[in-house]
Amino acid sequence: MREKTEPRDIRLARATDAADISRLAGQLGYPVSHRQAEQRLDAILGSKDQTVLVAPADGQIVGWLHICLCQVITSDPFAEICGLVVSQSHRRCGHGRRLLTAAEMWAARCGVSALRVRSR
Repeated sequence: MREKTEPRDIRLARATDAADISRLAGQLGYPVSHRQAEQRLDAILGSKDQTVLVAPADGQIVGWLHICLCQVITSDPFAEICGLVVSQSHRRCGHGRRLLTAAEMWAARCGVSALRVRSR
């Protein structure tokens, strides 16, 4: 099996990404104001158990993925993808795949081998 390498264009979110994250959350079906995105992103970025990864392109954020570590009674620790969206105008370009690869690598660095996806 080929070892995965970190996608170079994927990076950790910054507080300044809140507007783009808010815009994309609406495309995911979860309207979030810019202010709410700032507040929530600030709390997430201050946590060691979760992170938000972003895919920049064309001078803006075109995708994001929120991942968190979970510990429950009924299973070994796992990472859960709590949100994943790629802009409608940038879908089918590989951004989602690279976000998932980066999420898998983040989970592995955290010592977790299982990754789950939350979906409605």
